[in-house]
Amino acid sequence: LAYGATKLEFDPNLLRAGDPMPDFTLTDLRGSPARFADLEGRAVVLNFWATWCPPCRREMPLLDSVQEAYAARGLTVVGVDLDEPAEAVKRYVESIGVKYPIWVDAPGNQDGFDRTRDLYTRFRGVGLPTTIFIAPDGTIRSVQV
Repeated sequence: LAYGATKLEFDPNLLRAGDPMPDFTLTDLRGSPARFADLEGRAVVLNFWATWCPPCRREMPLLDSVQEAYAARGLTVVGVDLDEPAEAVKRYVESIGVKYPIWVDAPGNQDGFDRTRDLYTRFRGVGLPTTIFIAPDGTIRSVQV
């Protein structure tokens, strides 16, 4: 366990506070491409979550109110659903009325590689929800599990 934790801590692929946030492309719930680079110049709250996660479900209305309150000041909240089919995520999001953007892996992803899981793993991927705070210049400010 100690070896694994040490290896993980020094993994050069991990993203940490102070690192630039890499560009990535997922899909929004309408099926359109969603690129992180399109949020350039905005502060971003990137929240990894899943429909089966009770703490995730409890914080979604709060994140929605943060998006509503601070969007005009340059903040964007983006939810990244982890490992679930887009249709199931869409049904859940519609049922609770969340309005901030939710991104998922591309439906019918041909290579079988889950981009949401890959991105989550780069932030150590130790629990949900995991929230990443990113400055308008694209610098990761903090990671909160």
